[in-house]
Amino acid sequence: METHGEAARLRLCAPFRQKMSEINSSEELRKKRSEHFKRMWQDDEYRQACTEGIRKAVTTDEHRQKASENSKRMWQDEDYRQKMSEIHSSAEHRQKMSEAIKRVWQDDEHRRKMSEIYSSTEHRQKMSEAAKRKWQDEDYRKKTSEGISKAAKLRYQDDAHLNKLREIGKQAMENYEVRQKISESMKRVWQDNEYRQKASETMKQLWQQKEFQEKISKARNASPNIPETLIVMLTPLNVRYTGDRSFCCTLSNGHTANPDFVVEPVEKTKKVIYHHGIYWHRNELHNRGQDLIDQWKQLDFECLIIWEDELQDDLEGVLNKIAEFIGEENWQLTLPI
Repeated sequence: METHGEAARLRLCAPFRQKMSEINSSEELRKKRSEHFKRMWQDDEYRQACTEGIRKAVTTDEHRQKASENSKRMWQDEDYRQKMSEIHSSAEHRQKMSEAIKRVWQDDEHRRKMSEIYSSTEHRQKMSEAAKRKWQDEDYRKKTSEGISKAAKLRYQDDAHLNKLREIGKQAMENYEVRQKISESMKRVWQDNEYRQKASETMKQLWQQKEFQEKISKARNASPNIPETLIVMLTPLNVRYTGDRSFCCTLSNGHTANPDFVVEPVEKTKKVIYHHGIYWHRNELHNRGQDLIDQWKQLDFECLIIWEDELQDDLEGVLNKIAEFIGEENWQLTLPI
C-alpha cells in the first residue's frame, strides 16, 4: 500500500507531473469538468455556499499576501507574461469578459453593492494610496504612461468614439452642477504652486510646436468671438483678425505670441492689437498687460490691448483709442455699422 510520503515523492517526479499536466489540460477533461461545475452551479444553495466561502478566503490578509507573492513570482517568467498578454489582448477574450460583465451587471443587487463599494471613502482612499505607491516606481510610471498614450491615440482615431465623447461632454457641460464641480475642483488644484508651475511649463513647450498650434486653432474653429467680431465690424478693413494663428511671433522671453489683430501691411506698420477678457487675463490686470506691450516693443512692434471692461463701458473711447493707435495714414475704408 502506498504511503503518504511515497505519494508525495511520486508527485515530485518529473514524468508524473508531466503526465498529470497532460491529463488536466486535455480538452476532453476540461469539457467534462466545465459541464459538471455548470450543473452544480445551478443549485442556489451550492452557489451561495461557494460564494461565501470564496469571499471569506480571498478577503483575508494572509490570502492576499500569498496571492500577491505568487503572482509576482509567476510574472517574472517572460514566457508566462507573453502568454498572458496574448490571452488578455485577444479579441475573443475581451468579448467573453465584456459579455460576462454585462450579464453580472444586469443584477440590481450586484450593481447596488458595487456602487456602494466603489463610492465609499474607504475604498477610494485605499485605491488612491495603492496608486501612489505604484507611481513611485519609475518603470511602472513609464510603462503606464506609454500604454495610456498608445490606447488614447488609437481611440481618438475612431470617429464614432470621438463623436460619442463630444456628445457626452456637451451634455455634461449643459448641467450647471457638473460645471460647478469642475470649477471648484480646478480651483483647488490650481492652489498648488508646483502644479501651476508644471502646467505652465508644459503649455509653453507645447505652444512651441507648430502642429499643436494648428490643432488648437482647428479645435477653436479659428473664428472671432463676439467682442472680437465687434472690433472687426467697427475698424478699417486693414485691421485683420489673426486669432486663427495666421500671424505669430516668438517674443524675447521665448513665448509664442499670437495677437488677435494686426494692422496691414504688418511688415510696415509693425502694429498688433489684443482683446483681453477680464477672467482669462486677470493675472495681467495689475499693470493692464504692460509686460506684453514691453515684450513686443523689444521686437520694434507697437502693441495695443483692448480690455473687456473698456469695450463694455466706453465703446466710443475704444474706437478713438484704436484710431489713434492705427494713425490716419493707416485708416482705410471703415465698414458700415
